[in-house]
Amino acid sequence: MPPPDLATSIAESLGSLDDVTLMHLASAGDSSALAEIYDRHAPLIHSVLTQKLGDPVESQDILHDIFVKLHTKCAHYNPAFGKPVAWLLTVARNAAIDKLRKRSLHQKYVNQQMQEYEENASMHSAVHQDEVALLHHCIGILPNQQRDMLQLAYFSGLTQQEISDSMDQPLGSVKAWIRRGLVKLKDCVEGNL
Repeated sequence: MPPPDLATSIAESLGSLDDVTLMHLASAGDSSALAEIYDRHAPLIHSVLTQKLGDPVESQDILHDIFVKLHTKCAHYNPAFGKPVAWLLTVARNAAIDKLRKRSLHQKYVNQQMQEYEENASMHSAVHQDEVALLHHCIGILPNQQRDMLQLAYFSGLTQQEISDSMDQPLGSVKAWIRRGLVKLKDCVEGNL
């Protein structure tokens, strides 16, 4: 790590560089240049992602993924096709569209699984109808991401790794969503018994 005076000097010199130069430095492996690009453009990109996806937390996850991948993809940037911020916004837009497509396909799958579950549940005796209704109610009030993860894990039988792979989400995030969903589900069921 450089001494504080040198680090300040480097940060000031990076701050004076234009985006094209920073992209070239980042493509050569300069993490300070990548950090400067992030500092300059992450708020705008996060805002655009949030507007498209409607979820600031999911947008932050995608923003993080974009900049992780950007470290290796800066070399794909061509200044002849526009400013770096426009390129970054295009990358973000494409990532958001991919996420929306996956979400749509995933929702169709979850709806199908939920329909099958409800059909099976209706075959149970009247004694279990109240329990099924309570469980359905509690699942329904969970945040979308937690509900979807629980449905994939418990109703579809997918492992956490399979969910992570199919949803293109970090395994740690999937585990956290499932854990939080189970806690909220337990609290809801116990609170209504």
